[in-house]
Amino acid sequence: MQRLLNETSGVTTRPFPSALLDDEQRLTLLDSYGILDTSPDPAFDDLAAAAAACCQVPIALISFVDRDRQWFKATFGTDLKETPIDQSVCGYVVEACACVVIPDLAQDARTRDNPLVTGPPNLRFYGGTPLLTAEGAVLGSLAVLDITPRAGGLQTHERTCLETLARHVMRLLELHRDAVGYAGDLAQQRNLSAAALRRARRAEVARQHIADSHASQETAGAAGGIGTFELDLHTNQLSASPEMCRILGLPVQELEFGDWVSVIQPDDLRDLPSPEGGRNDDAPSSLTYRILRPSDDAVRWVLRRARFECNDSGRTARMIGTLQDITTEKDATARLDALIKLGDQLRDATNRQDALATACATLGTLLYVDRVGFAQIDMQRETYTIEHVWCAEGIAPIEGVFSFDAFPRITGFLRDGVLCAISDLTTTAWLAAERDAHRAIGIAAQMLVPVTTGKTLMGALFVHSARPRDWTLEETSVIQAAADRIFVTLGMLDAQARQAIINHEILHRMKNTLAVVQALASQGLRQVQDRKAVASFTQRLIALSTAHDALMRRSWLSTDLLDLTVDVCTKVSHAERFSFEGAPVQLGPDTATTMAMVFHELATNAVKYGALSTPQGKVAVRWTVEGKGDQRGLVLTWIESGGPTVHPPKRRGFGLRILENGLGRQSQMELSYKPEGLHVTLCASIASIVGT
Repeated sequence: MQRLLNETSGVTTRPFPSALLDDEQRLTLLDSYGILDTSPDPAFDDLAAAAAACCQVPIALISFVDRDRQWFKATFGTDLKETPIDQSVCGYVVEACACVVIPDLAQDARTRDNPLVTGPPNLRFYGGTPLLTAEGAVLGSLAVLDITPRAGGLQTHERTCLETLARHVMRLLELHRDAVGYAGDLAQQRNLSAAALRRARRAEVARQHIADSHASQETAGAAGGIGTFELDLHTNQLSASPEMCRILGLPVQELEFGDWVSVIQPDDLRDLPSPEGGRNDDAPSSLTYRILRPSDDAVRWVLRRARFECNDSGRTARMIGTLQDITTEKDATARLDALIKLGDQLRDATNRQDALATACATLGTLLYVDRVGFAQIDMQRETYTIEHVWCAEGIAPIEGVFSFDAFPRITGFLRDGVLCAISDLTTTAWLAAERDAHRAIGIAAQMLVPVTTGKTLMGALFVHSARPRDWTLEETSVIQAAADRIFVTLGMLDAQARQAIINHEILHRMKNTLAVVQALASQGLRQVQDRKAVASFTQRLIALSTAHDALMRRSWLSTDLLDLTVDVCTKVSHAERFSFEGAPVQLGPDTATTMAMVFHELATNAVKYGALSTPQGKVAVRWTVEGKGDQRGLVLTWIESGGPTVHPPKRRGFGLRILENGLGRQSQMELSYKPEGLHVTLCASIASIVGT
């Protein structure tokens, strides 16, 4: 995709009014963040990947629109860093100051002549949501793209997810700007002690001004969900706004500093390098931690921002700042992290039970629900069979088989392929007939996601709560996204299991065929006087079967050189007579078959005439990979020692012809009959042995 994008030529005119891009106030704001041309940041990369996953597209970009270019802070599906402004589609988001969705770029008058649409990579769908500053300026967009049109554009949950991720981008951007600013402030404070004293005096005047406008600030803070405070670090006297008291879950009254500290979670309190944790020598201006709110026993995340003021002696005397509840943002980040982690875990799963155990436990702990599981559905027998279930502590599991008759209305939703979310099963009128069945398994709220193959309902992921629960849009999106990952993984695992059965059957039939060939040969060659020739033929069939076994273990795609060599040689003589050493090398099917025959002939020859014909004889098999890139080649040596004196053969039999042919035209085989033992060197290009 990167190569295709880079090969596209630009156009000569902008497809939208340049004044919208050249607005000096917008460009000044963009410059103030100091984000352009910065190094990649995993936090931004994760958000781009999450956007692509949420909208199920191959490409996602975090784009900042400059005067003459659009620059990408993070990309998914391409390594492109920037494009000329003439090729920008994100400019329409800047123009609209709103989400822009173009279902088919080739049909839209604004974009149908764009070289990215008319030529490679032939982009067809675009969806972008603006990156808005607090001032209302659009710095760029979080965009998703596809090479196929999407007539329906973005679904509601996809648009919501994209907008949520865009807000996360802006929060990261604000943190980036704050970090740069704070670093400069601290450096200046260390170098200018005299100026710090003057700032302290000015701060006292500013503090008085703050006190005079305290009422208006409280009103503004309450409207924005931000509490304000002032703490005397010597007397521990705390002046807190009503909004801060509400955030902490404390009564609106005069508070002591100890009241604030008492609601901080002990695990977080121990690690806080701040006045909250009992130390103020190196307290940072911004801290995030958890509190247990006494008013409703809820655990909440808060962000404390503060400024520290010094007295005339230069000692820190006062902390003034704000407190904000950021639980919603924290939960959203946790959900994204969990989905990424779930994807990694499912990729490593080797069977259905492992995949379901991982997925159900991850969803259960993330959403704080009581039960998560998966049921297989048999449309012929009209039954649900519980395949796996995770339960919270104290919640009884469910198992066994359930009839469609117990849940007729729910089954109807699943048959239609519709996600079903019920907030209160005890009061939902249209589910009255199923109330007893739900009560019997201990649930009052549930969410079900169907999995279908074509038009056939195959299973369902279920999430249960023992108490009524209002499912949020964010929770629904997470469950749907997790279900998509689970269903894809289960499909892949089922396909792998079916392929393993097929491979086993093929191998069984192949062995039967070789056995028939061997039996026919034995029957037809009974009158042959030279039984050694018959035995050699039989052993070659066994070597061929060994190569087939090794290939079948890898689905007939490739086999490891070491595994194949050991398997063939140790069938001819004891393993302790051999030593094997070499880099990992994968052999293609044809190469593996030929290589098995080569090693069989070498080992058989060593047993009859070479090193393995004496008790002290040994064989060393070594190989290396030499060269770089397309010039890489395999160099393999077979060195016999400790055997009788070796002489060149007097006649060329079938075995010698196999050795001399080696791996065909693209290889070289050298046989050296040295007195101390046979030396064989085989050279072949890596490309030829892997691809055949």
